[in-house]
Amino acid sequence: MSGGDGLPCGGAATLNLDLTYEVNGVLVDPTRLVVLTRGAAVTAVPRVIGLPAACAGAAHLTATARSTVPASLVFDAASGAFTGTPTSLANLSVELKVQVDGYTSTVQRTVNFLM
Repeated sequence: MSGGDGLPCGGAATLNLDLTYEVNGVLVDPTRLVVLTRGAAVTAVPRVIGLPAACAGAAHLTATARSTVPASLVFDAASGAFTGTPTSLANLSVELKVQVDGYTSTVQRTVNFLM
């Protein structure tokens, strides 16, 4: 992600960001299928990796469920978080995007869950 004119976020001309989920307190590898255990409670929260503290207020994260959210989960589209207890075999695909004020690029990643 490269900056526009000037140096946004306290002087960082470029940012190297990635997106993932923290599932029950553990960051998951977003490049692999994330397997959730049916019958076990889950709390999953999107995380922006590599974001300097000076940019925290300038980051805008969006999350979109790209598949049907299983009835046993509650998906908060505003935050991208989901909670619940998976009860049946299902797939959930969530697309995450982050844009940081003052930077021209958008970072995007799709995270796939199997439960």
